[in-house]
Amino acid sequence: LLKISSFGKGRDVILHHLKYISREGRLSLEDETGAKINSLVECKRLIEEWSVDFSEKKRLRDTMHLLISPSSIQCAETLTQATRHFLASEFKANQYRYLFVTHLDTKQPHTHVVIKMMTSSDKRITPDKDYMYGLKYQLAQICQSLFA
Repeated sequence: LLKISSFGKGRDVILHHLKYISREGRLSLEDETGAKINSLVECKRLIEEWSVDFSEKKRLRDTMHLLISPSSIQCAETLTQATRHFLASEFKANQYRYLFVTHLDTKQPHTHVVIKMMTSSDKRITPDKDYMYGLKYQLAQICQSLFA
């Protein structure tokens, strides 16, 4: 399963989402470089960095929030590895910044991803149906190649 869970517009909304997925700062988030964000203070600092590219236009979204929960992956370490490969190939390779964290406190392990929708070179994600289909296909290919 790969789906858009929500979008973020503005620093406060995005911080609220990061608080939720980090369990109020108790879980470390990982960014596109592999660095760990270990506190809400670090989250705020990162949002400030990202916000230089946020749009003033009300209709443009600043972040996209994905949920990844493949039914065939039960182990959190495996899910994190697949997510890391997927995000690097789809987003880091295209200069998008992101954070992710895997949750183990539910029946099905799942990963939350927050992606900054605009690169520093003004390239913007347009998450239409074809785009999402391509992401799902790419995630399936990565899971298959890593764990077949």
